[in-house]
Amino acid sequence: MISPRRMIVSTQRPSIDPVTLTFVSRQVTSARRCFRDLRHGPRPVLTVVSAGYEHCRGDYVMRRNDFPWYGIELMDIGGGTVVMGEAISTLVPRMVYTYGPSTQHAITASAHEPPGKWYIDLAGADFQSFFQAADLAPGRVGMIKMPATARAQFELIIQNGRRSGLDDEVVLASLARALIESLAHPHGPMASADAMPRTT
Repeated sequence: MISPRRMIVSTQRPSIDPVTLTFVSRQVTSARRCFRDLRHGPRPVLTVVSAGYEHCRGDYVMRRNDFPWYGIELMDIGGGTVVMGEAISTLVPRMVYTYGPSTQHAITASAHEPPGKWYIDLAGADFQSFFQAADLAPGRVGMIKMPATARAQFELIIQNGRRSGLDDEVVLASLARALIESLAHPHGPMASADAMPRTT
């Protein structure tokens, strides 16, 4: 009979060094992160790729012309700016912004009040209609109404995502759906046409 301990060990993921990941910034003073399924390409269902909390340095800058997955970030503290296409927004606590494949975006920290922010990267064949219904399509910038709930949900995703077992994907997907419901329908300016995803 195989002991429970042996069964857990047999499902462990190989360790991932964040330094080797090009989509992870090293312009941070501290970070809590989890990495799950980092493959590019479609998934049949909603899948958590990675998630975390970053306390950025004053020189933090992240510029991307595209992104392999669907990203959501929520401001916790501090400030800066986010550019989606040609649309520029000032980052403040409770602000949520989204990006995805072919979404040109740039995130810059305030040198005097660097931001602390949560993020989650998702994939899945059904994500487009799901995020459209939640008013969180790529390029969306707005303020949320339930920051305390969203913060707690982000922390649950990070904690569960750092487990080494392969059988947590369904739990993480369920937590991600609950998070999206908390972030849904942010108020504030809608994304402009220039901020929406660009196809190449």
